[in-house]
Amino acid sequence: MKPRRIGDAHGGPTPLLLRSTATARLLEISTRRLWELTQIEAIPVEHIGRSVRYRMDLVSAWVAAGCPTTPGAAATIRRQAKGGAA
Repeated sequence: MKPRRIGDAHGGPTPLLLRSTATARLLEISTRRLWELTQIEAIPVEHIGRSVRYRMDLVSAWVAAGCPTTPGAAATIRRQAKGGAA
């Protein structure tokens, strides 16, 4: 399977913040499953007003950590991404 690429069709830069549909597509999960992970704070998110966005670097850190699905795992991912202890 060919890896999915995020960015524009002309090879533009990867966005820093992703919408839920792009994040779900990147992770190859449903948007419903992504929302479930978001609700239990298993995956790190950014809130901009009422909008929810996913930072590419934190999504990558979440995957590197083994895609934890335990409630509250997002806080651990954030600490690790900042260089802190788990």
